[in-house]
Amino acid sequence: MGMALSGCTPGFANPGGTTTSPASSGAPLVSASPIEPSPGPLSNPVPRDGVRQGGTLSLATAELPKTWNPWGWSPFDLDAVTDLLSPRLFASAADGQLHWDPAWLVSDPQVTVSDSGVSGSSSQGDHTEADAEPSPDPTSTDGVGAGEPTMTVDYALNPSARWSDGEPVTAADFIATYEACRALDTPVCRDRGFDHVTAVVAGVDPHHVQVSYDQVWADWPYTFARGPIRAQLAGDPVGRDQVWSTPIGHESGLAGPFVPASFDGTTLTLTPNQFWWGDPVKLEVIRVIAMDPKLMSWAYLRGQIDAFMTTDANVYSQAKQLPGIQTRVSTGVGARFLVFNRVDGPLSDPAVRAAVVTALDRADLGASDLAGLNWDGQLLNSPVWLTSQTQYEDLVLQSGVEPADLTAAGQLLDEAGWVLGDDGIRAKDGQPLAWDFVVPRDDWLSENEAFGVRAQLARLGVRLDLTYIESSQVEQVVATGEHGMWASTTRYRTPIQAAARFAPSGQWGWPESILGLMTDRAERELDEVERAKILTRAAQIVWHNAPVLPLYETPEILLTRPGLANFGPNRLGTIWWPNVGWTS
Repeated sequence: MGMALSGCTPGFANPGGTTTSPASSGAPLVSASPIEPSPGPLSNPVPRDGVRQGGTLSLATAELPKTWNPWGWSPFDLDAVTDLLSPRLFASAADGQLHWDPAWLVSDPQVTVSDSGVSGSSSQGDHTEADAEPSPDPTSTDGVGAGEPTMTVDYALNPSARWSDGEPVTAADFIATYEACRALDTPVCRDRGFDHVTAVVAGVDPHHVQVSYDQVWADWPYTFARGPIRAQLAGDPVGRDQVWSTPIGHESGLAGPFVPASFDGTTLTLTPNQFWWGDPVKLEVIRVIAMDPKLMSWAYLRGQIDAFMTTDANVYSQAKQLPGIQTRVSTGVGARFLVFNRVDGPLSDPAVRAAVVTALDRADLGASDLAGLNWDGQLLNSPVWLTSQTQYEDLVLQSGVEPADLTAAGQLLDEAGWVLGDDGIRAKDGQPLAWDFVVPRDDWLSENEAFGVRAQLARLGVRLDLTYIESSQVEQVVATGEHGMWASTTRYRTPIQAAARFAPSGQWGWPESILGLMTDRAERELDEVERAKILTRAAQIVWHNAPVLPLYETPEILLTRPGLANFGPNRLGTIWWPNVGWTS
């Protein structure tokens, strides 16, 4: 479903502790104010009193989750159902600004930093380190790792919050979640910063929770962004598929506006949660049906579904001809990247990578990928931020390098010793300038990009071969380091995590330890302006060294019956499910 069902949590990078002007680096990503329903202009925004009570919404998706545990580790993006079924302490505005959710919290979380026995408390309006002298060097790592301060976050839970069996959500659930993560140390726990959590305890009453960290942790909202696991279920292995292979029978571990009524492996039927304490939901039934994308238009025509997402030009071309259908299109949280082998082969030479980046016409590649979708695409010129975020900076514009400049690219290769031969292929020391592009057999997008890149690089004197592999072999093949380049769609998480992908231990890391040090520094920086400086510098280093090349932000295209209100692409914004429904 992509963002059609997603309540994304993209911007957990700032604890809100800053009073700097928004013009300096954008509004704080964690606001002191609670979230307000803001469906966005492409979601057919309608006030609650304009949405009729009742009705069924049937949605199509290409795949349903393999595990229904909200803390599970699955290839499927569990955000697709999380906001319907499970806790959510924070919600996001369209620009990624994070707010606390009043259904789950009654006030802004309080952050306290303790340093050498001196502590200061913070709400979203005050910074814990406001009196500290900011580092003049955003790449500096002074003070990291030696006698560094610790941090605590205090949450005031909404006493009305209930699990789907009517039992209250309390500090005991948070404590049990911490104990489970500490014992199991799964990737999903590390991803949320539990490797830095030293204690989770109840506060003045069961509805107050205090989370302690062994360091300042700028991504602290992500630890419990999805709330806790139910205490009685937390002893199950977190993230193992077999634990929650079906949502039925696990209702006591769910806590959202809807609950599962039935599930047959293909269709999930949801009905309102009778213990939901927030704004009453409008819809009576939601169905999520897994089907082949090529059948979605036919299912819509037969009245089996009301809305579906697609990025398939053939499906879109067919669907947009259907009577009465609406198209709602926006950027979302995904981006397309080309990834280079920086360890071995010709692309290990920075000059060759620079030449490739200078030569490629990314706009042409994007236009080819998105042909027929009525979407021009948004070129992504930063490896850290998306264009919808206030901190986004266009690094191509800053560099002053003209895109698709074959002359400049050729000069770079000439200077690096790659001489153009009579056969049209450059060579150096008798070795041709050639590498391969890895293409999963069922990934038409990668294949299309491979053909486009090959044609463009041929004009530069580079020979590009296509290596086809099975989709199940991608990670194994890429890990060998024997291949030149490949493409992938990456889902955005937080600015810090986006930068961390390029640290030596990251997804796209290479042996430049400065990025690891800068990521560590950003993780420990609560000041919004200083953290933005660090991440901006990291983005510049990545762009200059070109371990990857961002192409474009992927579109989110919803095809829907026109009466559907408050539902559709909203950039980085969270869907407010109680307000989704049909117009009166």
